[in-house]
Amino acid sequence: LKAICDAQSEDFKEAIRSLKKADFLAAIGKRSWCAAQLMAKAWVSMLNENRNGSPEISSYLPSSPKEYAEKSVQLYAAIGAHKRVEVVRKRFI
Repeated sequence: LKAICDAQSEDFKEAIRSLKKADFLAAIGKRSWCAAQLMAKAWVSMLNENRNGSPEISSYLPSSPKEYAEKSVQLYAAIGAHKRVEVVRKRFI
């Protein structure tokens, strides 16, 4: 989630660094962590698109914000986090 703050501050290099650290933790496979990481990727990707697109972010996040959000929604739904599903859908889908 730190990556979102980094991207909102337009520090996309730090956003990538934050995403990489969180990808390492998400590799454990805990669905709630993976869902949050996918939501963060959707958010950073959206911020990147809205600010003329950093090539570094685009290469690290090749999918669209909607694609990351849809995967996040699937995981959140699987663990019964219905309010989070609503939040992600409203923001990205």
